[in-house]
Amino acid sequence: MTGRLPGFAPSERGSGIKYQLFQVWTGFGNKMNRKINFILQTIWNDNRKLLVLSAAQLPLQVLLPWLQIFLTRTLVMGIERQDPLYRYAAGIGSIFLLQMGVNSLKEWVTATAEWENKTLVYSLSAPMDEKTLTTAYANVEGAAGQRIRQRALSAVYAFGQSVVLRSVSFLVNLCGLLFYGLTIGRCDPAILAVVTVTTGGGYLAAVLLRRCEQRQKETLVDCDRKMNYLENEGQSLQAAREIRLYDMAGLFSGLYRSSMERRKRSTDRIAHVRALVCSGESLLAFARNFVTYYYLIHLAVTGRILVGDLVLMTGMAAGLSVWMRGLIGDAGELKRLGLYLDDYFAWLDLGEAWQTAKKRAEEINAEAISDGAAGKTAAACAPSLTFEHVGFCYEGAQEDTLRDITLTVRAGEKLAIVGRNGAGKTTLVKLLCGLYRPGRGRILLDGEDITGYSDEAYFARLAVVFQDIQLLPVSIAENVSSHIRGKTDRQRVAWSLEQAGIGEKVRSLPAGEDTCLQRAAREDAVELSGGEQQKTMLAKALYKGGDVLILDEPTAALDPIAENDIYRKYNEMTQGVTSFFISHRLASTSFCDRIILLEDGRIAEQGTHEELLAKQGRYWEMFNVQSRYYTEGGRDDF
Repeated sequence: MTGRLPGFAPSERGSGIKYQLFQVWTGFGNKMNRKINFILQTIWNDNRKLLVLSAAQLPLQVLLPWLQIFLTRTLVMGIERQDPLYRYAAGIGSIFLLQMGVNSLKEWVTATAEWENKTLVYSLSAPMDEKTLTTAYANVEGAAGQRIRQRALSAVYAFGQSVVLRSVSFLVNLCGLLFYGLTIGRCDPAILAVVTVTTGGGYLAAVLLRRCEQRQKETLVDCDRKMNYLENEGQSLQAAREIRLYDMAGLFSGLYRSSMERRKRSTDRIAHVRALVCSGESLLAFARNFVTYYYLIHLAVTGRILVGDLVLMTGMAAGLSVWMRGLIGDAGELKRLGLYLDDYFAWLDLGEAWQTAKKRAEEINAEAISDGAAGKTAAACAPSLTFEHVGFCYEGAQEDTLRDITLTVRAGEKLAIVGRNGAGKTTLVKLLCGLYRPGRGRILLDGEDITGYSDEAYFARLAVVFQDIQLLPVSIAENVSSHIRGKTDRQRVAWSLEQAGIGEKVRSLPAGEDTCLQRAAREDAVELSGGEQQKTMLAKALYKGGDVLILDEPTAALDPIAENDIYRKYNEMTQGVTSFFISHRLASTSFCDRIILLEDGRIAEQGTHEELLAKQGRYWEMFNVQSRYYTEGGRDDF
């Protein structure tokens, strides 16, 4: 760009105090504009009634305290004039009726606005939940991403429940300050100066409190994250068994108590600073009231103002102080809430781990992508996959988990990946699934870098079954289809269940395919056995389709006989697809076309089951150790 910034010579751009201040102010203004626009647009889109109710509170809340002061002044002025009682009754009655009407309307508007304000939390939660469900897997699994998400979650409730109420309070205090300040300033500027100076001291004390709260914020977020984790695990049915069998209640309680005590120390520090701030504000309030009242009484005694005006001025001076303190407090609170919104945006703006690589691949393969590579959802036949010098290191790890993996998987090939725990099998699966992107090297699908595919297009090619079974508390049909009832193809569900070998079991249930699962969440649900759950997950993979099948130790929790049955089913279903079988039981993958043995993040050996046994290397050693746990003839025979 060669355009000139307004007010700056070309030599001043990028340097100089004036330009730097301009940049800081511009950045601050842009951030504030984004926050204000975001809140207004969110409320406007989801609940316009809240904006109307919030605006209606401004004149009502400013008028009500003024009516009380005016009523007192009317009484005093009437006594001074020695008005007859009927005039008291008419004047006071009129003011009381007006005051009662305004108060009733204010209470209704405030109560309704508070109720409508609750919807803002849900409006803020929706984009955050969508980000959680669609962001890169690394952002969800990694400690950094979890920390950012926890801070954003805290921000949703802290910000969503307070920002509208605080904004209304700020505007009310601003209107009251202008109204009272202009009135008092016209009568006596000295009182306005006293109130302003003493209240300014209170603002400095409030700044001190906010800084203290900000310093403790990280500690509070960290403690909340740990306590939430312990609470969730303590209520988990899976953890409940270990907690009781291994007498872990004391360990859980100790960890929870440690985090709670750490949190309490932080809140105690905030409480101590808040006590000092409140004491300082009380002293300033004493000085303000003493000087103001003494000065006004002096004016009344010397005859410079009437007693009724004395009442009016003292009331408005006290009110001005309240408006000013409220305005300063609300400004500080809105600033603090703005920091919460920064945490919220940090999660929504969190970049994807492979955005740069994807952009580079799209530029390199622009012609291929324009021909439809990025939009493909399925291939006419099983694809080939190639790993070219792939390496990967987790965030914060000292060493690579995978090192220089070079491998070509032919179209339709059945590949087994075996190895000890920690060899890198699960990490390789995550890369293969597109949940992570390689730190070095690349993965090719039919010769095309997978970073050139959109997530939706690439995921559509995969059918994956993991070791950890995730069945939701919905019907079997909805679990298999991963869609709500209205979007579920019932014929495809029935076919998938039958092919997976669990159709007869499902038909025997009272509600058949509509039987709900997860008894912990629903009383009318059923619990499937481990093998039945695995077959349900197989049906889920069959329903989805895809030309790449990935099985990440799905039978690890099953006995060898049940495992044998499951793998027979998988073997029957892998015709016409490229298949990956990950297992720590070497015998279960002997039917595969080729076996890859991972060790320390590298490919140590590869070949067929018979070829690897003939080599008498690491695979042979591990197979002999494992075979001792099988009876003769108990090895899988496909």
